[in-house]
Amino acid sequence: MGEHQQRDHQYRPRAPRGPAQWERFVRGEVDIDQIIAEGVRFDTSVPGLFRTVAEEATVGSFTFRRGDRIFLFYASANHDKNHFASPEEFQLDRPNAKKHLAFGHGIHNCIGAALAKLELSVVLELLKDRYPRLRLADASAPPRYRKISQHRGQETLQVVAE
Repeated sequence: MGEHQQRDHQYRPRAPRGPAQWERFVRGEVDIDQIIAEGVRFDTSVPGLFRTVAEEATVGSFTFRRGDRIFLFYASANHDKNHFASPEEFQLDRPNAKKHLAFGHGIHNCIGAALAKLELSVVLELLKDRYPRLRLADASAPPRYRKISQHRGQETLQVVAE
């Protein structure tokens, strides 16, 4: 069930967010891999995961001891203003969008990352071809998220498909 929830939630907020961004995608001005990278950076469906500290480490003035349980908050890292300029903006041309941690990193990289990216690519291409004038029904409405433990996804996404 968790994997289904994660994949289902990947589709929701990841499309280009405004009409001008969607139009750039429809015209072929933006690579779909770039859109997906910025989408999962901007609003990841897995905000983080619990880990156990393997060996003592100090970060800043805080020391983590071997065996400590910590929550690695990927969503926070994906919005780090020291790494991403204007991190709260969805930018199709963000040069370092692919350096996100939405799928983890290294040996802790999500085993389903390639499948999730493929699914997103297929869905976005189908929507682009079928609904080139797709838009949010109310772009000013803030998203409402489901309340579930380790996954995050919007309850609804109302669009106008012409």
